[in-house]
This record gives sequence, C-alpha cells and structure tokens, in this order.
Amino acid sequence: MKTPAYFACLCLFAAPNFCAAASTQPSPTAPQRVHETLTFSPKDKLLLSALRDDINPAEQNGFYRLMQIVSDLPALSAGELHQLDNPAWANLLRQPERYRLQPIRLALRVYVVRELTVGRGLRANPYWPAGKPVYELHATILDSPDEPLILYAPQRPAKLGPPSETLPDGRVRYKSAPPYQAAGVFLQYYTETDGANRNYPVVLAWQLTPEASSLGLLFGTFSQREHWFAWGSILAAILIAAGVFLYLHRRLRRPPAARSGPTFRNYRPLRDEEQAEDHEPDEPVDPDLSEAVKEYRDNHPLSGSQKNSTDFTD
Repeated sequence: MKTPAYFACLCLFAAPNFCAAASTQPSPTAPQRVHETLTFSPKDKLLLSALRDDINPAEQNGFYRLMQIVSDLPALSAGELHQLDNPAWANLLRQPERYRLQPIRLALRVYVVRELTVGRGLRANPYWPAGKPVYELHATILDSPDEPLILYAPQRPAKLGPPSETLPDGRVRYKSAPPYQAAGVFLQYYTETDGANRNYPVVLAWQLTPEASSLGLLFGTFSQREHWFAWGSILAAILIAAGVFLYLHRRLRRPPAARSGPTFRNYRPLRDEEQAEDHEPDEPVDPDLSEAVKEYRDNHPLSGSQKNSTDFTD
C-alpha cells in the first residue's frame, strides 16, 4: 500500500519539473526545420531515387512529391537564407549527385514565367492537387546571362512588374523583373533538345525574395502608371533642387545688409550735388562800386557793340 502512494507522490513532484525542463528547450530555427523536413521517409526515398536527369521533371512522380514537401517549407529571413549552401552554376551540372535534394540558395533574374496546371503542363498524380498551379520560371544566375536554369515554384514571384510579351504557349516574358534571392531544393539537370541543346539545373523553389536594387531596376517592379509617377517625382525633385541652388547662389553673392546699410544711408546722387551748386547765392557786391559804374555809364554812352563788349556788371 505504501509503494503506490509513494510512487504517486513522486510523480506529482517530478511532473512539474519535467514540464519546465521541456519548455526551456529552444524551438528549432527555420533552417533546422528545413533540414528536418528534407529528412525523407523510406517511402519518399524510394520514390525520389527514381528521379533521372535529362527527363522532363513533370513526367516523374518524384517531382510532384517533392513539390508537395517543398511547398510546406518555412520562410527564411535574410540572415537564415544566407546559411544555405550557394553552389556555383557549373557545379550543379558537374556534380548533380552532391547537391541533389539539398536546400540551396541562388541569386537570379527571372525572364520567363509560365503557369502550369493538370492537363496544361502537369499530369494527374496523387501528390499535387489538380486545381493548384505550379509556376515554371526560366531564369539566369544574376549577372551571368550564360548560366540559365529552370525553377518550379508553388507561388507566383512577387513584383515581377509589367510583362513585355505574352507568347502563344502561355509563357510570359519580363525584361525588367528585379533580381531575386531564391531558396530551393536542387532536383536534377535537364537538357533541352530544341535548338542549342543547353543544360539547365532544375530547382524547386519555395521562396523568391526580391532584392533591393538601383532606381532603374526598382522601377521595373512597378506598374506602368507607377513607373511614370516615379520618374515624374524625380524630375520635380531635380527642378526644385536647381531652383533652391540658384536662389542661394544669388543670395550669397549679395553684400550683407550690415555692410551695405551705412553706404546706402550716406549716398547722395550726383545730380543733387550739381543742383546745389547751381543755386548757390552770388557773392555780395560793394554798393559804392556799383553806383560808380552806373554813373560812369550814364556820363559816357557807347554804341551797342561796344556796350555789349564791355558790359561786365550785368
């Protein structure tokens, strides 16, 4: 009787401590959850082992099962994204077994998008819903147009911008799409036999994050109306800045008021000085001398011409 009671008391005492210890364990990070999700079950390993290079991915059951798994992977922050392996494009073709079914990151630029559904690029399968699209993306490694690749994504990439061309087969071209940081799982390489026989690494991407870019690239992410509004805003800002610069330039070239004030207060126009000289009063004349001159003229009358030549008193 004592043993069951003792055991019950022990359990009651230990249970809270056990729960507390379990609650203090850190939850797995997003990269850890990615790797845990990509630890496949024996059934999935058998299915995925049947994948073959140079065969259209949409013709293989392993492609649809992996798309189902990839669509449930967690989103990564910028720091977490950079924890993934970033293999060179050439290594994906030279060493496909090394990277197959492994999470990787790639910096790329999308130029063609096509929406695939069952009956239009996809075939019926037990893993991917018939009404849910898969987006086939043709892209190139960023700044390397000679390194093309094909991606399949469960969502349409954000901020593609306005399309430049829609082809008869449903593919849509984009000339001004922004660069993306992609997180995906490498599946295989595929060789297109039409024309140039180029090799393409095939990646199933669960995250495509647009990168911050220059003004020209950024405008490519806008609609046509937003594009013109952005350029108009920049032009208006330039004109305002030029007007402010000219105003300040002229303002700074003027003498300051403290230096120019006394000069303007003491300034008198030259015409005022000339008028002042013209109106100065005549010098006073001796009245006795003036009377003597008058008496002399009265006593010695002259002719008109002589009078004009010697008239210095008027």
